[in-house]
Amino acid sequence: MAEPNRICSFHKCKAELAANGSGDCPDISRMGESVCSNKLRLDKCHNGSGDPSCSKSDNKEYHLQYGSFTNVSKHRDAETEPKQSKIYTTSDVITKMDHGCHDDEKVMTSQRTKKSICSCAVSIARVKHILDSFICDTPEHVTSALYANCVNDLPHSIVIKVFSLLPIYDLIHNVGLVCKCWYDLSRDPDLWRTVNLKGQIKVDDAVLQRVTSYSDNILHIDITDSRLVTSEGFVSMAKRCNKLQVLKVIRCHQLPSECFEALGEHCHELRQLHLECCYSLGNEALFKIAEGCPKLTHVRLNQCRKITDDGIICLANQCAGLKYLLLDQCVHVGDRSLEALSVNCPALETLHCMNCNMTDAGVFSLIQCLNLKVLQLSHITQLSGAPICQIAQDCNKLTSLNVCLCQDIDDDCLEFVVRHAENLEHIVCVSCGVTNKALESIGKYGKKMKHVDVGWCQNITDDGVKLISETCKTLRFLGLVRCDQVTMETVDELVVQYPHIQYSTVTLDTRRLMERVNREVSPHDITRKMQGTVEDN
Repeated sequence: MAEPNRICSFHKCKAELAANGSGDCPDISRMGESVCSNKLRLDKCHNGSGDPSCSKSDNKEYHLQYGSFTNVSKHRDAETEPKQSKIYTTSDVITKMDHGCHDDEKVMTSQRTKKSICSCAVSIARVKHILDSFICDTPEHVTSALYANCVNDLPHSIVIKVFSLLPIYDLIHNVGLVCKCWYDLSRDPDLWRTVNLKGQIKVDDAVLQRVTSYSDNILHIDITDSRLVTSEGFVSMAKRCNKLQVLKVIRCHQLPSECFEALGEHCHELRQLHLECCYSLGNEALFKIAEGCPKLTHVRLNQCRKITDDGIICLANQCAGLKYLLLDQCVHVGDRSLEALSVNCPALETLHCMNCNMTDAGVFSLIQCLNLKVLQLSHITQLSGAPICQIAQDCNKLTSLNVCLCQDIDDDCLEFVVRHAENLEHIVCVSCGVTNKALESIGKYGKKMKHVDVGWCQNITDDGVKLISETCKTLRFLGLVRCDQVTMETVDELVVQYPHIQYSTVTLDTRRLMERVNREVSPHDITRKMQGTVEDN
């Protein structure tokens, strides 16, 4: 017999059941007596059972059979025969609420509203669906044993794992309405180590405070696109979540720069910080963050246009372990930032500087970043090929290079890069000054090259496309959008001849999109959508 406090994993239960052949896993055999075959019993709701998950209702048990509620009356005394089980669907429950019912036909565990019952049904159905997915490859006798026993008698770690796969809205509003056990588990601190509110546009300060109060050990919060969160709510969150390691606050335009200073004051364990499109973020807040969060390794500041070199220099000085930094469209960040990063952040692996105010002098300094793997330098108008060649020669770990819209990047530069950057797998040179010669060099020297994009390079022709397709054995993607001298006849032939390569042109991409629409969207959905649009107009 297993120890009372023993908790085994779901897969371990499956393995023990399969080994025994008779469904005698200790942890499942102690779940409780089977109520009915192939039904998922949700709660032991009889009084005096000693079960902490019991609800307050008298003489009722509730079951779930494929989305339906089952009402089973208890023995009123030892000599009374059990009554026949009655199956109530969600609509039946609501009908009885409308018209009333006798005492022995009540089917609610408390005075819930119609909406609550519907919410419970949805949550229960989703939990059953998740459990189904867990055991879809399980032997039949194992499946029967699981469905015959009470889900609340499963180890709580398994139930919490199931709950973690539910939509956040269900966790906040619906799950706790099913029974007391689910109410308690839906607020278990282990379930709220990660708070993912991404895309929940109706989340406000009250909701944020509620979900961050369930655990004092929250490690990950994502409030992307939560436009109703205010400065007060954000600061309050930072104070409560002082063990936070990952924070994503993307496109929260409404938050002022001052509120981000709270991160440096309270969240000293931060490792990853995503602040893309927080337009108000300024240097003062970045100073506080850098000084208070020295363990930062991943920082994303795309389109934070108030940030200047002073802020990035402070970040580089304070966060020596920085590995991942995105500065795309930070138009006031320039050469001084690159110099500080190259000196103070030797572990830097990924750097994005699209459309930043940089020159060859600053880019040359990156040769000191010997661990650099991904470099994005697109749309830097003052960039020439010389520093790119030097980086390719000195940074031996480089795997991805993006130099889009840099007109001075030519065939000779790309040949030098692919000759010396032996680990290069991904190169993007859209709208650069390259010709078929560059494709020939990539095919000849790019031993690990998988992704090449030369879109909008008007000197690329059919001959270059055929040559790289034939010689680059590792190639898996070739971008040719608006390479106007490349004909569709040639591309269609290559698609058949080299099926392992994905060719990208306007025509091919449109075909793929239409095939996806036809595959994923039914004509009925399209008709209904069109009718809805007409009615709206």
